[in-house]
Amino acid sequence: MAIKDLSGAFDIDEHLVKGLLALAKGDWQAMKEMVARICEFDDEIINNIVQLILQLRKARAADNIQEKTEQTTDKYEQLKKRIPQGTDVEAVFDMLDVSNDG
Repeated sequence: MAIKDLSGAFDIDEHLVKGLLALAKGDWQAMKEMVARICEFDDEIINNIVQLILQLRKARAADNIQEKTEQTTDKYEQLKKRIPQGTDVEAVFDMLDVSNDG
């Protein structure tokens, strides 16, 4: 109902409003109908574009995980170098306590 109200208020095609909302939510499958109305792509091309976008998002997420893993490994290696043999748990905590709130 809200989509009809919004499309009527701005005199915009209801499918375009649905597509823009889908785009804002990252719902690529729901956005297909809007793309079909704006562009002259057939269904297969739109599906391929949607699948490509989804694969790129997965790849980016995997890259982010890899980057965080590398950062954690780097921090661990730095910590290993900074902690002398035999250092107790409290001394290690003090080194890691960035906020100094114990």
